[in-house]
Amino acid sequence: GKSISKMTINSAAARVGLFGSVSSSATVKGVRLLEVDLTATGTTAGAGALAGRNAGTISASSAIGTVSSTGTGAANVGGLVGESAGNIYASWTRVSVSAAGADGNVGGLVGKVESAAVTASYARGTVASSGANAAVGGLIGETAGSGNTVSASYSTGAPTASGTGADVGGLIASVTATTFTASYWDAHTSGVADDADADSPEGKTTTQLQAPTAATGVYADWDDLDLTDDDTANAVDDPWTFSTSARYPLLIWGGQSADDQHDDHDSDDDALIEITSLRQLNAVRYDLDGNGAASQADAASYAAAFHNAAGGMGCPSTGCKGYELKNDLTFDTDGDGDVDNSDLYPSWTPIGTSDNPFATTFDGNGKTISKMKINSAAASVGLFGDISSTGTIKGVGLLDADVKSTYSGGGFAGALAGKNTGTITASYATGRVSSAARTAGGLVGQNTLTGWIAACWADVSVSSSAPRGRTGGFVGTNYATIVASYSRGDVSAFAHKAGGFSASVGRDVGANITASYSIGKVSNETGSVGGLVLFLWNRANTLDVDFAVNDSYWDTDASGVPDDPGTTSKGKGETTAELQAPIYPHGMYTNWDDLDLTNDGKNNPVDDPWDFGTSKQYPVLVWGALRAEDQRRDYDADDDGLIEITTLRHLDGTRYDLNGDGSADSAAGYPKYAAAFPYAASGMGCPSTGCKGYELDANLTFDTDGNGTVNNSDAYPNWTPIGSAANGFGAEFNGNGKTISKMKI
Repeated sequence: GKSISKMTINSAAARVGLFGSVSSSATVKGVRLLEVDLTATGTTAGAGALAGRNAGTISASSAIGTVSSTGTGAANVGGLVGESAGNIYASWTRVSVSAAGADGNVGGLVGKVESAAVTASYARGTVASSGANAAVGGLIGETAGSGNTVSASYSTGAPTASGTGADVGGLIASVTATTFTASYWDAHTSGVADDADADSPEGKTTTQLQAPTAATGVYADWDDLDLTDDDTANAVDDPWTFSTSARYPLLIWGGQSADDQHDDHDSDDDALIEITSLRQLNAVRYDLDGNGAASQADAASYAAAFHNAAGGMGCPSTGCKGYELKNDLTFDTDGDGDVDNSDLYPSWTPIGTSDNPFATTFDGNGKTISKMKINSAAASVGLFGDISSTGTIKGVGLLDADVKSTYSGGGFAGALAGKNTGTITASYATGRVSSAARTAGGLVGQNTLTGWIAACWADVSVSSSAPRGRTGGFVGTNYATIVASYSRGDVSAFAHKAGGFSASVGRDVGANITASYSIGKVSNETGSVGGLVLFLWNRANTLDVDFAVNDSYWDTDASGVPDDPGTTSKGKGETTAELQAPIYPHGMYTNWDDLDLTNDGKNNPVDDPWDFGTSKQYPVLVWGALRAEDQRRDYDADDDGLIEITTLRHLDGTRYDLNGDGSADSAAGYPKYAAAFPYAASGMGCPSTGCKGYELDANLTFDTDGNGTVNNSDAYPNWTPIGSAANGFGAEFNGNGKTISKMKI
C-alpha cells in the first residue's frame, strides 16, 4: 500500500511503464502510483503506468496521472497496463489516457486483454484516440484470444475517438470470447448510451451506480469473489465499500483505503471547490451557494461532475464557500477551431437565474475560459445569468465569447453576466454580444442595486436589435458602482439609447462611474448616442439623488462622438493623444490612484490599478490577476511582418498607414490609426525588421448587426475606399483566402 509519486517517463521502448514487462511467474500487488506522467514515443508500444505488458498477476494496485502514446503504430495503451495476458484483481485508475497510432487499443485500465481476467476493478479517467481503426473503451480497449472474463468492474470516464473507422465502447470497445458478470459503465458521464445487448456489459445512469449502499441491486454479485486465483469465492474476498448513495463503490481489499480514492476537490484547503473541467463548471449551477451540496434532484448530476468527492468535498471543517478555476478551459472541446454540435456544450446555459441567482464566490485565479457560445432566449444571459448580492466574481477572463440573446421584451445580456447585484473584480471579456433583449453590455448587461464592479475591462463588440435598447460597451445600464474599468469594443444599436461605456447611469441613490474610460465606436440607427454615457436617470425626480460620473472619459477620435462641454456630468470627451499622453497619474488622471477597489470605504495606495504605459498607449489594468501584457496586443502574432486584421475597424485603419509600416502616415491620421489598432505592443509586435503590410486573419462582414442588410445600424454603412490617386495603397495586403462580405459603397 505504499506509494510511488511523480514518476515521469518519455521513452521509445516497445514496453513502457514502471515495469516494462511482467512475466508469467511474477506477482505485483499493493502498488500505488501517484502523479504519473508517461509518454511512449515508439512506433508500436505497450504503455501503462504500472506495466507495458503483464503476463503475471496484478492486484490491489492503482495509478493516478496521464499516460500517452504518440507513436503512429498499433499501440496497446492503458491507464494501468498496456497489454495484459495475466489476471488483474481489485485495481483502479484515475488516469487520462490518449493514443495517436492507427489500429491501437486504448482503455482506462488496460489497452488489450488477451485470454485473461479482470475482476473487481474500475477506471475513472478520460480515454481518447486520434488513430484510425482504434478500439477505445472506458475500462478496456479490446479483448482477444479466448476465455476472457470481466467481473464486478466498472468505468465512468468518457472514451472518445476521432480517427476513421474507430470503435468506442462505454466499458469495452472490441470484444472477443469474453464472459461478463455484473460489469457496467456510467452512460451519463461517459456519453456512451447503453446498447441494450444482454450479452454485453451494461450502461447505467450515475444514480443507478451510486445509489446502492451495499452489495445489492446491480451489485448483488459483487461480494464473495475469487481475488486470489484459488478458484474459490470467499467471504474474505469482499473488495468493495459502497459508502453513501452519492458515491461510486471503492476498493478496500489488499491494504487499500477508500480515502485514497476519494477526490479532494479543495486540495489547497482554501474552502473553494476546484474546477478543472467544463463538466465541473456546468455543475456549479446545481450548488449556487457553493457549499458543496446539491439538492436531491440535482445530486446525481453534481456527483457526476465531482466524482467520488471526499467528505465535505475536501474543504476545511468550516465548510466550502465557493469555487475556483484551476486551469484554462475551452468550449472547443474537439479542437477543430469552432464550437458546434460536436462539442460538449455547443450553447452554454447561463449559471443562475433571477429566481435562483449565483450567490457565492467564483475565483478565476487569472485563468481563462475561451470560445463560450450562447444562443439563448433566457431573460439573463452570460457565463452567469444573475448574480446575487452575496455573489463574488474575481479574476475571470473570457476569451472570444459569442453571446446571442433572443429574449423579446426586457432581459439582460453580457459576456460575463446578464445582471449583477454582487461584486465583480479583476475580470474581463473579449468577443461579441448581440442582443434582442433590452439591456446589453460587453461585460455585464445591468449592474444594479448593491452591484460593485472594479478593475475590469471589456473588448467586446456589442450590437442590439431591441426597439427600446439600452446598449453599452461595458454595461448596458449602471444603477450601482463601477470604478477603474474600461471598454474598447464597438457599440451599434437599432434604437433608443447607446453609450460607449454605458447607455445610462442613475435610477437609484449611489449610482456612479469613477476613473473609467471607453474608446469604442458608437452608432445608433434611430436613437441617440453618448461617448461614455448617454443618459443620467433620476427615477425619483429629486435633486438630492446622489449619482455621478467622476474622472471618466471617452475617446472622441475613436468613438466618433465629439466632446460636449455642457455634458461633463456624463464624462468628458478627450482625443486619443490626450488620453494616451500621461505616463503616470497626473493631469486628467490625477485622481486615478489610491482608489477604493474592495468596497471597504478606504482609498488605499495598494488600490492603484493602472499601468499608464508610454505616451502613445492607453492606460491598462494591473490589479489582482490582471497583467498589462494581456491587454497590449501583438498585432503580428506569427512574426511575418504583416499586421493582422481581424475586424472592420482594423481594415478601416489601414487607410491611415498606406505603406504598412505600423505607424500613421500623418499626425492628423494618428488618432484614428491608434483607435483602429488599440493597445498595440511596441512596433505593433512586428519583428525587428519592421512591419511591411497587412493580412486578413478572419472573415469579415459589413452586416455587423447580423440582420441581413447593411444600413445605418451597422458600423460602416457606406465604405470609403482605401487609398486615392494622390495617396495610393503601397504595402502588401494578404487576404489569406478569407472573405469580406456585404460591403456597400
